[in-house]
Amino acid sequence: MLKRFVLGGLTASALLSTSALAGNFGTNFNLTMAPATGGMGGIGYVRPQDPFASVMGNVATIGQVEGTDFMFGAAWTRVEPDATHDGSVVPPFEAGTAFNNFIAPAMAVRHRINDKLSFGMGLGATAGLASDFRAAPLNPIVTFLVFGANMGLAYEVNDKLTVGVGAQLGYSLFEVGLTSNTSIAQDIGFRGMVGFTYDFGDVMIGGTYQTPMEFRWQDVTAVDVGPQGLIFDDVDLTQPQEVEFGIATTDQFSEKWLFEIDGIWIDYGNATLYEDLWVDQFIFGIGAQYKTGKWAFRAGYNYHLDLRRDDVSEVNSISNLTQLVAPLGPDGAPVPVPVFPGFVQLVQATLAQPYWPHQVSSGLGYQISDNMRFDLSATLAFGNPEPFGGFTLQDIWEVHAQFGFTWAF
Repeated sequence: MLKRFVLGGLTASALLSTSALAGNFGTNFNLTMAPATGGMGGIGYVRPQDPFASVMGNVATIGQVEGTDFMFGAAWTRVEPDATHDGSVVPPFEAGTAFNNFIAPAMAVRHRINDKLSFGMGLGATAGLASDFRAAPLNPIVTFLVFGANMGLAYEVNDKLTVGVGAQLGYSLFEVGLTSNTSIAQDIGFRGMVGFTYDFGDVMIGGTYQTPMEFRWQDVTAVDVGPQGLIFDDVDLTQPQEVEFGIATTDQFSEKWLFEIDGIWIDYGNATLYEDLWVDQFIFGIGAQYKTGKWAFRAGYNYHLDLRRDDVSEVNSISNLTQLVAPLGPDGAPVPVPVFPGFVQLVQATLAQPYWPHQVSSGLGYQISDNMRFDLSATLAFGNPEPFGGFTLQDIWEVHAQFGFTWAF
């Protein structure tokens, strides 16, 4: 039985490893996939530099549009970490993920309705987690993607204060399991958002709040074995609530230079499924932009605290799952594997995100014509491998690049 527990735990740890899509914001993309704002480290909750970051971030910033602008772009992500084990719990192994590339669309439009009211909507990937460790025992796999359709309104209370309200309709895909005991499932979630900006003259402050978004995927992974074969169960997950706050310089301070500092809180510690593995995340970042002629040059950096939950002594489930099924019996027969604290620690051991505390970005923009601009940016997330439970992740880095065209009228 102990062998079943250990091998099952090893497999589950690998199946939840290597978040290939989200940089160092946990599963959330936040503004890192925006073509211009992404070049500033995803820092743009006060003065975003493209329509996508405005609509998908602080909806009050939609009010910064002067007429109408439209953006079309995409982001590409690649990650290639290797998971190793020292043999202290199970025989040593080394395996790499086969999930290396991902393309995320980024589209948005903003329109000023009148002197007070502005409208915006956007479409893009907002969260994700993916791994495919086929070289590891039992071929563990996980795929989690959320595509969000956002809409928002911004209202200028006066020449200093702007408030905004918005909503996101999220479409999710989820798959998790060992070998062939999983199926892909889908669900729709909803979240609301509110935000504000306040202009002091040389500087502007802003903040936004996003509500939680809940998903339930039906019959997505095998949890037991019955007379008719595998028994599948649902999985619950909550994309956590978020709070962002920042301060940025204005054109009154400098027409060439822009500096912004943001702080982000993501409530993973109270979100279904995440709370069994992670704690709340705090992100601190700074972004800068310099304009000269038709060119804009951007750079940014952000840092986050360790996500991993230390105390798992009383954790005996992940989400609503108290056990999984693995082919550990004779001739690969499926066997239930309970979830217990040691199992959870093994899951934590190969989660990539806590090992990527640093993220650096750079980018540039070029004004092609009076109405058209091109933006390009690149981001590198990295950290030092940290042994935990006999596991280590090697080559801990992620790179992604974004581009976008913006038309303003």
